[in-house]
Parts: sequence; C-alpha cells; structure tokens
Amino acid sequence: MSSCVLKPEEEFVAHAFCRALGAQARKGEDPPDIYLTIDGRDVAVEITRLAQYVSDQNGHRPRLSADMPAFRLANALNDDLSPNIPDCSHFILFLKTPIVNPRKTRGALKAFLLAQLEETNGGIAIVILSSTFDLQR
Repeated sequence: MSSCVLKPEEEFVAHAFCRALGAQARKGEDPPDIYLTIDGRDVAVEITRLAQYVSDQNGHRPRLSADMPAFRLANALNDDLSPNIPDCSHFILFLKTPIVNPRKTRGALKAFLLAQLEETNGGIAIVILSSTFDLQR
C-alpha cells in the first residue's frame, strides 16, 4: 500500500483482497480507490458501501440507522455480562430492531440475563419496553 490515506473501510477491503487473492495493492486516484496487482496485471477497484433503505411510518431511512442501536446494545451487554458467564455456558440473544429506549432496555435486559444464569437451560422470550428479545441458552 502506498502512504496515501484510505478510509478505514477501504483499508480493510484492500487488505482483505490482498490476503484472499495474493495481490499487491496501491492507492488509486479516487476513483478508483485502489489498484490491485494480480499476476502482473493491474485491476482498478472502487470500494463502495451500499446502504439498504427501509420504509416505515417515519418515511425512508438507511437500515443501518435502525441496526446501530442493536449493535451497540449487543456489544454493551457482552462487555457487561462476559465476566459473569462461566466458560462452559453461553447465551444466544436475538435482537430485533427497532429497540425502544436502548439505555433503559440495556439495564432491564442485563438484570434479566443475569437472573437467567441460575435458571434451567432452554429458550425464553421477554418483552422490554415493547421490544421482544428471544434467548437461547
């Protein structure tokens, strides 16, 4: 890679291509973002993130805007609960979006999951602030 700065996601893609294809990469003129050298031939690559849009009563918006609170909630719960879950146990939590009031949901869901550590194995569902969460243990 050249010393020119790529966006983090472009850097990730460039390195992934290099690993997967055994290629060399260098910064392009933008566009293209990079050039890959594969078997002595240069291939121009433009790296683009496609956004899926969803429609609801509030109009059209990128799906990622609804998914990000769920990603943050999952990461926060992982950080909160990991020290309390024995090595021989695991939870699979199914999050559905949108999540109503993620901050309050986090506290309630954390308390529920900690209580479940003592319960029997199996699946269960809980509703918190009108969002349903399915848990497999």
